[in-house]
Order: sequence, then structure tokens, then C-alpha cells
Amino acid sequence: MRRALESCNHVDLEVVDYEILVVDNCSTDNSIAIAKDFAPIYQNLVLKENNANLGRIGNWNECLRFARGKYIIFLFANDEIAESPHLKRKISLMDSQALGLLLSPFILARDSSRTLEKKEAGSIIYKEPSKFMASCLADAALPYAPIQANIYNLEVIKDRKIFFDEAFELTSDQIFSFYVSYYSKRIAFHPIPHIIWNATSTRFHSQVSMDMVVAEDLRTLEYLERHLKIRVSKHRQSAALIWRILRENVFGNSGKGKAIRGIIRDSKRPELILLWLPSILFHKSTRKMLKSFAELRKAEGRWD
Repeated sequence: MRRALESCNHVDLEVVDYEILVVDNCSTDNSIAIAKDFAPIYQNLVLKENNANLGRIGNWNECLRFARGKYIIFLFANDEIAESPHLKRKISLMDSQALGLLLSPFILARDSSRTLEKKEAGSIIYKEPSKFMASCLADAALPYAPIQANIYNLEVIKDRKIFFDEAFELTSDQIFSFYVSYYSKRIAFHPIPHIIWNATSTRFHSQVSMDMVVAEDLRTLEYLERHLKIRVSKHRQSAALIWRILRENVFGNSGKGKAIRGIIRDSKRPELILLWLPSILFHKSTRKMLKSFAELRKAEGRWD
């Protein structure tokens, strides 16, 4: 937690324009003492202490309840604000474009390596929420994690009474973000990361295998399709999910084979999944290639 609070020094906003809200969920370590150590450093630090342990997701909802700003960024104990987060520019963009949600890539720090994850393009991309959500569900994509990489419009959240659903331990953040998108007139993707996500052994994710993630993802996809009334091809979705499992980097390789076997086993027509796979792979690789060409053209101003 100390590292997370120290990194708040990188926030490029005026002190009067934001608050650092620390919500302690009846911790048994020295989190409260650490937060109090930073109170003289950050005049805008606000400490709230829960009377009872509300659980991981319940505490997220408390953060929403206590937060007073127009926008909210989640920063967990293992995270850091990146050195050049461009938050001032991002907030200005959200204001000028009336965005309900701004997505960004994030820096994954594992051991001594750092990689940029969830990179979509080299420039700002505006998205029409309904089309974006439909394409995500068709591709078995739950694109909003980690929530720390996003900036949420708190006015939309409070106006629509959106909260984290504790019935979905692994994907409540995704469902929450889908609903924020659903009620937003416009959302966007910004190419610059503002979060470093440290893959430490104390993270919740270190206790989770890929087959557990996929089981929850399938339940989440079905829930979202039903509640958002979006219909997709199940076989195409299964093929896209297999492709995503093979590329997954956050959870490692544990449970990948079991997850893929489970998808094929539970399908009524597994041969249709196999028929979709070449199309999915071609579509993804082609899109990646075109994106690379577009970035090259922007960098050099021409096609070579």
C-alpha cells in the first residue's frame, strides 16, 4: 500500500481538483498507519474505515459511496500510478466529449519485466457503446479489466445506481463496466497507460487458475447477453474464447488446457467451434496487421 500511495505523487492534477480516498476494510495489517503517514504529504487524502469487513467487492461499493468527485479511478494496494499518466489530458477529454467511460492500456509488471497490455491503437478511439458491447460479446471479450486502467464518470454511476455485483467474484468489475457503458452516450479508448499492475503473489489473481476464470466468464457472458438483450453465435463466441485463452498473459498457463477442453466438451456441436477457429484467427491476425500498418503510417506519414 505504501508504494501505491507514494505513486500518487505522479498525478498531474492540481491538489484542489482531486482527492485520494482510502477506504480501509477492517485490515489486520498496518494499512491505516501507512495512510496516516501520508496525511501530512497529501492534503487531499481522505481516510474512511469500515465498521465491518465487507469483502473485496463490498468494499469497492463503499468506495463508490464515499467518492465525491465527478470521475473515479481505482487504485489497489498492489498498484501504482505510472510516471506520466496524462490524467489531466484524460479528464479534459472526458469533459469535452461527455464520456461516461475512458479505457486505457496498463503496464503489467512481473518480476523484472514490464509489458504494455490491452493496447488497442496509437491514438484516441471513440466508441459507440451499443456496437462496442455487441462486438465484445460476439468475441467473448470482457475488455474492461483491470478496472484500475479505466476512468469512470461517477455522475453516470450514481445517477443510474450502478454497483458491483457480489454474486460474480471474478467478473463483477466487467459487469459493472458494461452497465456504465450501457448508460453512457459515448466511451473512448486512450493509448497512454496511467496504471502499473504489479503481478505480486499477494494479489487475488494469484489464487485463480484459467479454468476458473473461463467458467466465470461463460456465466458472465450469458448474464450480459440476457440482461443487455444482445444475441450472438455461441459457436463463434466459443471459438473466440479459445483464442483468448491461448493469448492470456495475466493468469499464466495454469488451467488453460482444462478450460479449452471444457468449452469443447460442453458444446452441443463442437465441430462448429473448430470450423469457426480459422475464421477467428484470420480475422484477429488481419486486424492486428492493419492496426500495425495504421500506426506505421501515422508515425512516418506515408506507406512504405
